Amino acid sequence: MWRFTPPPSPSSPPSGLVLRWTFDTADVSANAVADDSDNSGTGQIQGSYTLVPGKLNQALELNGNAYVTMSASSDSAVGLNNSTTLALWINTESKGTVALLSKYNAAGTGAGHIFRLSGGRPQLVLGGMDSQTYPPMATGTVKVNDGNWHHVTVVITVGEGIQF
Repeated sequence: MWRFTPPPSPSSPPSGLVLRWTFDTADVSANAVADDSDNSGTGQIQGSYTLVPGKLNQALELNGNAYVTMSASSDSAVGLNNSTTLALWINTESKGTVALLSKYNAAGTGAGHIFRLSGGRPQLVLGGMDSQTYPPMATGTVKVNDGNWHHVTVVITVGEGIQF
């Protein structure tokens, strides 16, 4: 079981924000998740879920193999051509390897990335051209699968590297 919730809403979205799903009641309708950025990245919930209390406001509890997806053409480019930050709040006790955020081209091959937990630690796996620029995989040192809320973040800085 996974619970996801974002940081609090600023009065206006920060500059450069690509995607923001709050999972608050007002932003979830049937199986759709509204994007609070200006980029229209509506997500579609696949599988069983429940809206539950989160770290801030509501959270999306994903049951079994549930996940949120969106069209490959509805957000930013796949490759990490700019410095990028991927961040979310999670609450899990999972000991396996589970994807948190992923982005690949429409064919599922080539450039892309998977931000996941592996053995309870945050991990970033890169594919295609991105893996030639950065290490193909980087793993954080802190376990976050203790059943408490954790803000997990990976920062990819062009020309410098990857930090958790």
